[in-house]
Amino acid sequence: MMNYYKTKHNVLHFPFHFYLKLTLQEPLEARAQSFKVVAEGEQPVVDTVVVHGLKGHRDKIWTAANGTHWLRDLLPTGISNGRVFC
Repeated sequence: MMNYYKTKHNVLHFPFHFYLKLTLQEPLEARAQSFKVVAEGEQPVVDTVVVHGLKGHRDKIWTAANGTHWLRDLLPTGISNGRVFC
C-alpha cells in the first residue's frame, strides 16, 4: 500500500522512494516511424488514423495469430471510401 498525505490545499505528496522508483524504470525504446497506409479505398474522402499503445508496434498489434491484419483485411469492408493509417 502506498503512503501519501494531503496538505491543506488538497495536494497529494508521496514519499521520495515513490519518485525514485519512477525515475529508475526502464526508458521506452524510441522508434522513429511515420504513418503507413494499410488500406486505401476508391476515391477516399475520409482518413482514419489508428494509434497503438506506447509499447506496441504498428503492424504486430493489429495482426492476429493467423496473419489477419485487422486494419487491412477487416476494417476496409465497412469504409469503402476511406484510407486507414497506422
